[in-house]
Amino acid sequence: MTATALRPDIRSGIDAIAWTRSLLKAMLDNTPDEHFYRAPCPGGNHAAWVAGHIAYSEDGIRVALGGGKPVLDASYEDLFNMGKPCRDGAQGYPTRQELMDALATAREATVAWFSNMDEAEAAKTVEGGLAMLSKTHGGMIHAYAGHEAFHAGQVSMARRAAGLPALF
Repeated sequence: MTATALRPDIRSGIDAIAWTRSLLKAMLDNTPDEHFYRAPCPGGNHAAWVAGHIAYSEDGIRVALGGGKPVLDASYEDLFNMGKPCRDGAQGYPTRQELMDALATAREATVAWFSNMDEAEAAKTVEGGLAMLSKTHGGMIHAYAGHEAFHAGQVSMARRAAGLPALF
């Protein structure tokens, strides 16, 4: 399936994840190094954790739904899976550049999977815990957008807590 022949719901989903990525990327790019690995409050997520979590989640959900093999290092699961604590400081975390590369790599795999999704795959029912995000494989792209927007809001609040100006 070529990009021009994409189903309208998949095309709108790809547009949505591109927009939410632009928000997140602006937040991450404009978070100074001294705040990138600093949680805004006890139990809060710093920008680095959010970047790793978004990359890991995108990769992990795609793999869980049968959309190919993981593209990220297995260490991302131990660091960034839902429920894994965010720790202050850069020690033990990937570098800022590695996190940005992971976001790009996971996104490339995501867009490729959805772009090549046929009607039967798009209509497949999501089973198990992921069903809370979407009823179908094709609908999952919209869940990706919502998930990323939610976490971009966390980075925005962490920036504000650090005294940095609002970006949007």
